[in-house]
Amino acid sequence: MKKKALHKLIKGKVRKDYKEQGGYDGRFAEKVVPNKKRKYNRRKGKKVNEE
Repeated sequence: MKKKALHKLIKGKVRKDYKEQGGYDGRFAEKVVPNKKRKYNRRKGKKVNEE
C-alpha cells in the first residue's frame, strides 16, 4: 500500500507542475504515435473525380 501512496504523491506533483506551466489550457499539443499494426489508407478522405 505504501508504493501506491508514494506513486500518487509523485504523480500529483508532476500534474501540479504541468498545470502551472499551462499544460491543460490548450497550449500544448500532445504527441500522437501512429499505430504500426494498422495499415494506412491513403485514399480515405480524398475526393475522387468521376468525370
